[in-house]
Amino acid sequence: MDVWHGIPSNASTPINIRSTATGTVTVTHNGVDYTASADTAVHDGLVTITIPATSGTVTITTPNDSDSLTLRGIPATGEVRLGYWSCGKDKGQIAAWQLVNRDVDIAINIGDLFYGETGAAGFGEEPTHAANTQAHAEDQDNWYSYYRLAWRNHPLDVLRRSRGVAHRLDDHEYAINDCQWSVSDFQTFAAWVSDLDDCRIIVDNANEAYMTYGHPLLPANPDTVAINNPYFTRFDAGEHCEVFVISGVCAGYDTDITDRWIRPAAGVGVDMIPAAEEAWLLVQLAASTKTFKVIMSPKQLHQPEFGNGDTFDAYPTQMERLLQAIHDNSPGWTVPGGVMWCAGDTHAPSVHGASTANGDSYDYVCVTACPAGQDSNALGVKNSGKVGANTLICNDDGSGAANSKNGISTHLRNVGIVTIAADGGYLQSEIVLADGSVWWAGRLLPGQNTISYPELKQ
Repeated sequence: MDVWHGIPSNASTPINIRSTATGTVTVTHNGVDYTASADTAVHDGLVTITIPATSGTVTITTPNDSDSLTLRGIPATGEVRLGYWSCGKDKGQIAAWQLVNRDVDIAINIGDLFYGETGAAGFGEEPTHAANTQAHAEDQDNWYSYYRLAWRNHPLDVLRRSRGVAHRLDDHEYAINDCQWSVSDFQTFAAWVSDLDDCRIIVDNANEAYMTYGHPLLPANPDTVAINNPYFTRFDAGEHCEVFVISGVCAGYDTDITDRWIRPAAGVGVDMIPAAEEAWLLVQLAASTKTFKVIMSPKQLHQPEFGNGDTFDAYPTQMERLLQAIHDNSPGWTVPGGVMWCAGDTHAPSVHGASTANGDSYDYVCVTACPAGQDSNALGVKNSGKVGANTLICNDDGSGAANSKNGISTHLRNVGIVTIAADGGYLQSEIVLADGSVWWAGRLLPGQNTISYPELKQ
């Protein structure tokens, strides 16, 4: 049996159970039973049971096994710690121990939980069919196996059994790097693809695995949105913070079938996220009653250091609108300011801000924590030039407008940790290395979209 729980929200907790026998699965909490029917031939034997509780111990029974799990919710009051990471290329690259050691309340993988092109082999096992063959793509169990193996990977198994976790997919869960709705893009990693129908085999099976293993871990979107896209939502993280989890790869609409989403081809005037999702994000940021608004996204809202091209800067029109809205509209929000954009994907930690004044004050900040690692010698420095002059505060070789210190990076392994003070007096953002040391830290103060006290510590 595999068992773990997602992010508690609205006084309830989703619990994922993978049964190895067909029959009734029961979750018991305070003497009350909650049941579902598992079928090993359907959805990999996995069921999600949501119970009306966020704390306490639950027992789980299946037709051939039993287990227990202690629920951990987000504190209603007091300090709250949020962890995030991306890019689990293989078992040697995940720095999740520091999320356990720093005892975050919840942890979110914001994309590339595994790399589908290496697949099960990245975790020491081989898929049923050779990766990126049509037989492989058509075998749904291969897609399920990536999630099974990733979550069983030490230390993710420790992380998932000790607090709420969630996952937002990106491109590598499709086994297609920088995936766009393009036959040539798919052919880069799946040479057998000849037309869009072949692409749909990959997209549909990858989505099926995500909707079984990943999507139920996120709180349901509380808003009515005129769009059939399950990849964005929001939830409260204590008294003083609201978290917005947005999409990145599943953004374009394949008009052939109404529930298929994939990133559209990039370019000026093309959007990475659909118009309805952009509108939702800006409306809900403005309406939020929380001091701090943390946006979790697979993609940066700036130009990446080494020309990744797999982020919002490849969709410059929408990037400009989002930056401009945060910059211009924030003072008129219900609770002004307090935006922190947390991202991954680029394999190099970095901190960017759009500056309206000299010094260490920025009106928008994006913190990128990604444990896959990048050789610092491969990096340059690029600024987006949006909303004033976007400034690279620091990247993984220490270069930037402030806090320069060279020679610190050799394939860094890192995660992001956001701490909201008990009294709401500040939000502290940190990039934490695999050895537990803090590479960078900075604070947001109430009413601002600024970084105060930025410090390159390593």
